Amino acid sequence: MSTLRPRRGFALLAALALLTLTSVLALELSVTARARRLTAANAIEQAAARAAAQAGLEDVRTRLLRSLIAGNQAGELVLDPWLTAIALPIESVRLGELRYDITVRDAGELLHVNRATEEQLRRFLVALRVDAGRADRMAQAILDWRDGDDLHRTRGAERADYLRAGSAVLPENAPFPSVAALRHVAGIGDALYERVRPHLTVVGSGRVNLNTAGSAVLITLPGMSQESVDLVMRYRRRGERITSVSTLAQQLPVGARRRLTEALPALMAASVLDTREVHVTSIASSLDGIERARAEALMVKDNGVAIAWRRISP
Repeated sequence: MSTLRPRRGFALLAALALLTLTSVLALELSVTARARRLTAANAIEQAAARAAAQAGLEDVRTRLLRSLIAGNQAGELVLDPWLTAIALPIESVRLGELRYDITVRDAGELLHVNRATEEQLRRFLVALRVDAGRADRMAQAILDWRDGDDLHRTRGAERADYLRAGSAVLPENAPFPSVAALRHVAGIGDALYERVRPHLTVVGSGRVNLNTAGSAVLITLPGMSQESVDLVMRYRRRGERITSVSTLAQQLPVGARRRLTEALPALMAASVLDTREVHVTSIASSLDGIERARAEALMVKDNGVAIAWRRISP
């Protein structure tokens, strides 16, 4: 009798250990399965959000194509069909538990920060009422940041200057990937960045649309004087379009006319008179307004609508 009790006790302990081990394994499998289900669910939600953002781009592409077709049928009655198309508000579109919201802008309204020369950047900053000395420093610092070397311009800034200042972000010696990257350039600061940001871009050919660009961008173009910019803005206030740079020049005072005429080939190469490049941003959000995915594209007028550049995140 006495020999059976230890055996029974051992069997009971073994059974309890086995039960505990089984419970632990079951719990581990349950946690692993739940993690996998959550990963799969997140992947599905992310894919759905990216698809919704992509749908927004395709929505705009279809609208632009239709406007081109309508403009071609109307002939000269529609000089800039895309300008009319992007001026119309585009309402939020719901797709199941998601929605996408679209913003569209003529890339020709903006100054391309990766293509602008030092003089163009300087004139742009001065037009925004930045002190001439600071504008000169900022223009040189921007070019030092984006060029491919560590050669220091007279009033610019290179990697060594950022290291001495303890900057968290150093120059990449490459074109700016986004306008937001300008915030890190030496001396820019948040206040100046907010002033320049609405007028700049990093996408497109860099050709400026004379019929949509603001005065701070127009003044950067070859041959453009303040008189030329003022004349362009008067056209715009009257609801008229510039259809010929030569015709524009004929209405200027002698000095401004000579300056514009001498730079005419360069001006025509740097500008356009209609909307040819459109920067589209499509944001997919949950119905409670939380952003889930973002898609951007540059759509180019090319006997249709070509997408020259596209990026989809998160």
